[in-house]
Amino acid sequence: MGMKGKEAALAVSMAAALVSGAAAAQAETWTITSLDWQPFSGADMDRDGAGIHALREALATVGVTLEVDYLPWRRAKAVAASDDSVVGYYPSWPSEVDDGFFASPVVFTSPVGFGERVDAPISWSDAADLTGYRVGVVGAYVYPEAFQDLADSGAIATSEAVDDATALRMLIGGRVDAVAVDRYVMDYQLNTSADLSGEAGNIQFNDTILIDYDLVIAFAESGENRERAALLEEALGNVDTQQIIADYIADLR
Repeated sequence: MGMKGKEAALAVSMAAALVSGAAAAQAETWTITSLDWQPFSGADMDRDGAGIHALREALATVGVTLEVDYLPWRRAKAVAASDDSVVGYYPSWPSEVDDGFFASPVVFTSPVGFGERVDAPISWSDAADLTGYRVGVVGAYVYPEAFQDLADSGAIATSEAVDDATALRMLIGGRVDAVAVDRYVMDYQLNTSADLSGEAGNIQFNDTILIDYDLVIAFAESGENRERAALLEEALGNVDTQQIIADYIADLR
């Protein structure tokens, strides 16, 4: 091989190395904490649930691998606050983004409102209208402000449950008049939980929703995570996460 040939080969080799190095620099792994919140997240769910699957699909387009550590919700938030190897927790409502964290761009949205008994529906148009009802809530959750403020003040009577399935059992048993819940979470629990079997025809989602609520990553505050949030925004522009969620949930039916 002549000198020109060697120079050309060297140039090609250097270019390949630069491309390889750039790809390696961009490729990274994010570790988040999450909770078992079916159908959006769960260690025992196909592809870790609809919300995790949608996030993972988006991040794959920018070379990011996602790892998930499943914990009870309060513990998931505490670990994200104390462990520098964890970038944040997800899926989080904006009201769940604690001090020391910031909300990522919106990954997907889902309706939050109230489950009710078919034979005893509630009637409301404003959160203040709920003051005449007892509402089941999950103690570890922070709900949308319009509802949470009234609940915290005692204006809305609430009964706490450890999880959504337990709150729904409270509703079925008549211990509460309604349950604050994500629509898809309620539907999933009513159709898959063994101890709620047969109750799907007795419980419905009230036609008036509280909010079509954003789901985000609560990123721990740092310069690196601000850069990750920008990368996530780019990733979300590459896929239709709402369609991914819709397709996943449709496959559950």
